[in-house]
Amino acid sequence: MKKDGWRDWLSTRYAGEKSDSPIEALYTAAFDLVRDRLAVPRAPLVRMEQQAKLGPYRADVLFTCASADGSARRLVVELDGHEFHERTKEQAAKDRSRDRWMLAQGVTVIRFTGSEVWNDPFSCADQTADQIHQLVHGTTRKAAKAAACMAYMRALFED
Repeated sequence: MKKDGWRDWLSTRYAGEKSDSPIEALYTAAFDLVRDRLAVPRAPLVRMEQQAKLGPYRADVLFTCASADGSARRLVVELDGHEFHERTKEQAAKDRSRDRWMLAQGVTVIRFTGSEVWNDPFSCADQTADQIHQLVHGTTRKAAKAAACMAYMRALFED
């Protein structure tokens, strides 16, 4: 296997069939592969859909998350390869307009560059998991772990 061959293997072995680009395939493969380790629940609590229609747009990846209060929260992950995003001022303006539209609809949007995904797809998956945890529980995974540790320490010293 060549030096970067693991990326090709990962994206072809695990990626969903709807990937429009190698970056999307690599991201979705990495996320799906480490989803359980990142403690991201599966459907129906958290559903991942590639190339999802959202109003007049198509999202690279849409996560629909059932939050603690019973409502559904949505997270869009956009994977910006240099070929299609921010190559010109017009393309950058179009992306920003799209983000504002989604925000107005109550959709959280995070973007990763193609370089970020290529260099460390698992870090991108981890950052996505943090965002999902925030949507579902109203707090970050790090803050939730710290609170759980503090509660445990209090319980130890109260006994």
